[in-house]
Amino acid sequence: MPADPPPASDLRHLRSSTAAGALAVAIVTATTGLGISLAAQPHLPMYAAGQLILAFALVQWFVVLHECGHDTLFPSRRLNAAAGHVAGGFAAIPLTCWRRVHGRHHRWTGWQDLDPTTEALVPRERARLERAIVNTCWKCSIPLFSVIYRLENYWHLPRLFRLFPASADRRRLVRDAAGLAVAYAV
Repeated sequence: MPADPPPASDLRHLRSSTAAGALAVAIVTATTGLGISLAAQPHLPMYAAGQLILAFALVQWFVVLHECGHDTLFPSRRLNAAAGHVAGGFAAIPLTCWRRVHGRHHRWTGWQDLDPTTEALVPRERARLERAIVNTCWKCSIPLFSVIYRLENYWHLPRLFRLFPASADRRRLVRDAAGLAVAYAV
């Protein structure tokens, strides 16, 4: 016989709060600042430490983006959107593109051909040049897969338009991708 679910009062600690969300953003911001300041130093040990801290911080920015995409970092949708746009800048993923694709991912997880984040992984024959590029990047530790994953899933607007044909979706996708591209250019 399954156990009864806990009363709602026992789950209060699982709810988002503005203070906890702000603390999470402040910590990852401070970590990013520390990483940048160390990475800017001329001494190799400090530079290397900065690179490691930055790598950790960028993963944490992705975590913030994920939670904001689910509207679970803050109790306010507006705060989730603001923090999500900042986090998306560090994660190189526009927030609206993330929300729409990630929502579809949750819907189709386990269906490789329908999940937009895995449909490109469906086995197919690879051209010789494609295999050579992939093998070279793999051997040289070039993060090809991370870059391609982001470009194909969150920046490839024609593909996103096929997935989300509503004009309101298209406007939001373009707005967020263009806004982030402009921010990078500046």
